[in-house]
Amino acid sequence: KRYILNSTFVLALGVLALSSCKKEYDTPPLEEIPETDVMTIDELRTWQETEGGVISIQEELSVYGIITMDETDGNVYKNIYMQDHTGAVNVRMLSGGGVYQGDSVRIYLKGTILSKYNGVLQIDSVDVDKNIIKQSTNNTFAPEDISIDLITALKESELIRINDVQFIKPEVGQTFADGEELISLDRILEDADGNTIKVRTSGYAAFADQLIPEGSGSIVCIVSHFNGEVQLLIRSFSEIAMTSDRFSGLLIAKDFDDGEITTGDWITYQVAGPEIKWETSSAG
Repeated sequence: KRYILNSTFVLALGVLALSSCKKEYDTPPLEEIPETDVMTIDELRTWQETEGGVISIQEELSVYGIITMDETDGNVYKNIYMQDHTGAVNVRMLSGGGVYQGDSVRIYLKGTILSKYNGVLQIDSVDVDKNIIKQSTNNTFAPEDISIDLITALKESELIRINDVQFIKPEVGQTFADGEELISLDRILEDADGNTIKVRTSGYAAFADQLIPEGSGSIVCIVSHFNGEVQLLIRSFSEIAMTSDRFSGLLIAKDFDDGEITTGDWITYQVAGPEIKWETSSAG
């Protein structure tokens, strides 16, 4: 009996010792972001243009919007785009991830920087954990239907859809970017009226090595620009719907080494003077 009692006592001490050694992990404190005055994206734009340069925001301010492009497909990195009823803005984050297309968010602006990068308004130095509060997820934000000739730098960061367009003939069969060498490339969209616009794709994009579609149709993009020169950013390869027949574009490809005049859809016209027989030559 004494042996059994002693064994029980030792076992109880062992359990007590193990319990006392077990580490209790603290729950990380939740970041409490105060309620603040609210600004629209258009008001932020006016503020930056009025003050000029770089604004380090120390005021208790917030801006609300819906995320219209995230990093999922790799065409942007540590960048997202947000839009409200007044406009859109590029948001540059300190680290990637955590915010996704369709998220309705409040960005707490204190500690962030408002500036322009190559002419594009941005909210910079945004900490996902400290500055962003999700209001809801899986929201839809319909792109604005617009034609190429109406797209200017004034539409920067906005979500758009262009209908009845195609990539120019010389680029059909090429890839959107160089995914092997990780080189970003520009491709050219055209409409039936001869208007053109650049589509820029990162070499890191998931669809960098996808082939340029041959047909015509629609494409959904974010408008960006480089010091006023407009360029479009594709959110997802699935938003390129070009399955209709090509129309007669203004830009065509011609291989001058094939020794033929009319290949590549070229047509010869006699516009003045006596009839001339067109020929090819390797002469410089």
